Amino acid sequence: MDELVTAGVVVLWAVTVVEVVRALRGTGTRSLLVAVAALAAGRTLDLDAVGEALGRTTALAAVEHVLVVVSAVAVVAFTHRITGEHRTVPRPVWVVLALALAAPLVDAGGALPATAEDRAAAYASSVPWLVHWVAFLVTLAVALTAGARIALRNGRLARGVLGVRLIGLGAGQVLGVLYTVLKALHLGALVVSPGSEVGLLGTAEQAALSSAILLVAVGLVVGFAATVAADLATRRRLWVLWPVWADLWPHAPHLDHTPPGRLRTTFSPDARIREVRLVVEIGDALRVLSPYVPAHDHTDPVAQAAALQLASRRVGQDVPASPPSGPRPAETGFAARTRELYALALAWPRAAAVRAQVVPGAGAEGDVAVPAQTRATGDGRPEAGESAP
Repeated sequence: MDELVTAGVVVLWAVTVVEVVRALRGTGTRSLLVAVAALAAGRTLDLDAVGEALGRTTALAAVEHVLVVVSAVAVVAFTHRITGEHRTVPRPVWVVLALALAAPLVDAGGALPATAEDRAAAYASSVPWLVHWVAFLVTLAVALTAGARIALRNGRLARGVLGVRLIGLGAGQVLGVLYTVLKALHLGALVVSPGSEVGLLGTAEQAALSSAILLVAVGLVVGFAATVAADLATRRRLWVLWPVWADLWPHAPHLDHTPPGRLRTTFSPDARIREVRLVVEIGDALRVLSPYVPAHDHTDPVAQAAALQLASRRVGQDVPASPPSGPRPAETGFAARTRELYALALAWPRAAAVRAQVVPGAGAEGDVAVPAQTRATGDGRPEAGESAP
């Protein structure tokens, strides 16, 4: 059982590190960071090794329970935030709760017995401890029940990663309620029937708590992994789209500054905003080039890339515009447009070499690859063979 408790603490600190990373990246939520950090700290104080090192004092036990309550309330706040529900608790309730949880601190330096049975007897014989335990267990049960209800109700309706996170949080909070009930039964059994065999209740209590921690951690880690995967995909698209953007940006209206280099663009901290910018500006350039685009197979990305490169060359040579024959995507929307431009960008490096074969009449205008625009990018101008990693 000690190994299970220790494993739960390790998992909590690992999730705390994940949430700190997300907070530093600007993708985290303060309430969730508080929840996992407070629970990790509280569970750490509950470890036998920590108790022996610091001494099993009243203050240590009270602080441990306060941290657990803070974690439960923060989880509910996080659930409200991601589901859009808003509920407030009157300030007097918080004041009463704080006083109840702090009641044992009237004897903050007092030492607690080493065994669970003796500690239960000490709790039962002390009014401040009785007040503390009632406030702790009731608050925990109410907060976790409310959070589980909201998370599970919205988790069934949500899709993708959000649904996984909500279901994980909801299931973890249900097990947290079970832990609260088992904890109350365990303490009651130790007080009512001293010396009886209640080890099974203690084992079930710790198993419920460890399972709750694991479920919540899985939900949060899955969400973090999905966020990282989405960020990597965005940066790969930036890397692939950049050569098209760098070659066509002079044709984008109202864009008179030099674009940043490929590495700087790919590793920009605001990658998602950069991607939106690239897609919009490439789209603007394509609309400007549309009258100069020769007839070609619109279903072939290589032919489309070759036609656009030829159109860019025509503009530079002041060739008169012809009736629009540029690409007309069948799909609309940012995601669909991004997919189309990504396919175009993958074909971009190969287009110059096969332009005469895929664009009718291109050979008459020459088959010289369109040179990349000269830019002071800070990480070098693109080379002809530069491609996605």
